[in-house]
Amino acid sequence: MYRLQNAFILLFLAVSVIACSDNQPGSETADTTARTDTNAADTSFGQKLRSYMSEMGSLDSSTFREWLVDRYGVESGVVDLSFNLGKATVRQIRYFTDHGSREAIYTYYDSDTAASVGILEDGHLTVYEVGDTNAVRVPWTPGLPTALPNFSNLTDRMRRAYEIESIEPRTVLGRECTGYSLVRGPAVSKVWVWEGIMLAGESTATGAVDAETITFSATRVDTETPVPAEKFRLPQGMPVDVMEADEVPVF
Repeated sequence: MYRLQNAFILLFLAVSVIACSDNQPGSETADTTARTDTNAADTSFGQKLRSYMSEMGSLDSSTFREWLVDRYGVESGVVDLSFNLGKATVRQIRYFTDHGSREAIYTYYDSDTAASVGILEDGHLTVYEVGDTNAVRVPWTPGLPTALPNFSNLTDRMRRAYEIESIEPRTVLGRECTGYSLVRGPAVSKVWVWEGIMLAGESTATGAVDAETITFSATRVDTETPVPAEKFRLPQGMPVDVMEADEVPVF
């Protein structure tokens, strides 16, 4: 389960950075008090998640459209992000087509070879890490554990689930970005969004001792060059373990 949990964290690093920073190379182990406070926040998050998913009810075509269709205001592109996780720096390259309903996310640690890959396509999320002999595929589900809100179509349900509020705008790489604050588990985040795409953000743990603010910012945005089709392919011959929706862990 660790591999799947880590993959989710990497896919949605901007609002999951607290868990991610505990697992990255070079990060220090949190003390007992910090762990206790964070666990308490996670328990509250789990209760909130169950309530939210109960409200969501069964998935249907309108739900998928609400969360996945037209997430981004541009058809396709590549966004290169740099994350500052305390002592560690992480690079993440996100390739997308179909206005973001199809996206491949490659994460790098101090290497030109991706450490992990996540592919969102056809309503499923497929993930693998370097050295894995197989990938894991799970049904994509809307909501807190595996999805960020659709910033191009923020509904009342999304705003309640993430406690979203508007904040001051910011210019990133010459692009005017809309600002939002949001809450996910123990992390309180601010993000700046252009055409539905997060180009910058910062996140801090609530209740953790000596919590550091972790930041990220885009270093490159390319919406002109065609996205290579191979970015959405698994390594040749890699088998896929398929999990059902009720087997996906809630973190």
